[in-house]
Amino acid sequence: PLVEKNLEGKFLPRLADNLLKYCDGFSGLAKEEDATFITFIQTWSAPQRGTCRELVSVNDFRFQCAYNLAYGSQGFICFTYYQFPQFSSAMTGFDGGELTDYWYWGQEVFQELKEWEHVYFAFDYEGTLVLEGTREGYGVQTDKQMEGLKNTLKEHERIEKIDTEYDLVVGTFKDKDKNDGFLFASFTDPYYMKNNEISVTFEDATRALIYHNGKLVTNDDAHSCYILNDGVLKYTLEAGDYM
Repeated sequence: PLVEKNLEGKFLPRLADNLLKYCDGFSGLAKEEDATFITFIQTWSAPQRGTCRELVSVNDFRFQCAYNLAYGSQGFICFTYYQFPQFSSAMTGFDGGELTDYWYWGQEVFQELKEWEHVYFAFDYEGTLVLEGTREGYGVQTDKQMEGLKNTLKEHERIEKIDTEYDLVVGTFKDKDKNDGFLFASFTDPYYMKNNEISVTFEDATRALIYHNGKLVTNDDAHSCYILNDGVLKYTLEAGDYM
């Protein structure tokens, strides 16, 4: 998913053009066949320019988990753990098997996931909304990404409006008691460190349980939930973040 391409005469980080198409297709097929949807996390890079780029921060790792979760992924497989000779990096080194930054970033993000997985797994995946942001620039490619999507939702009955600076994927879920759940993930290349200001207007909602990168976020006196002002949630997602 994290690649680099020759654009305007120089190699620049970019999201793979078919990324959302694959998520849309495979998650839709898994839902249709009642199969478990498990996805790969890129934990390698190639020495050749114009292919898979190096991961440069934990944001790259978290971002990959985030958009996959928005498509209902039930688990992750890191590719690759071992650095083969033809790769320039992986989760362990080629010679002595030493742990690399990729491994430590994975441990950090997976720990975040474990802190709120009881919430995620209490809900069943229903579908995904894809929204184009109002901002443009490197790292923003939803116009290309949206071509050929077959299973993308056009709207949701509990969401009146979403305003987003940058491209956004929104996973929609429902639990056994018919409560709605949503997973918001910025869909921009984390390399460019774009913070995303989003505003969501919900239908008939006064409060919510919000988990940001695994941590419960509250604004009420009891520190138990997040109060919505007139049904509106305004929030800033930093590069690679999800909630």
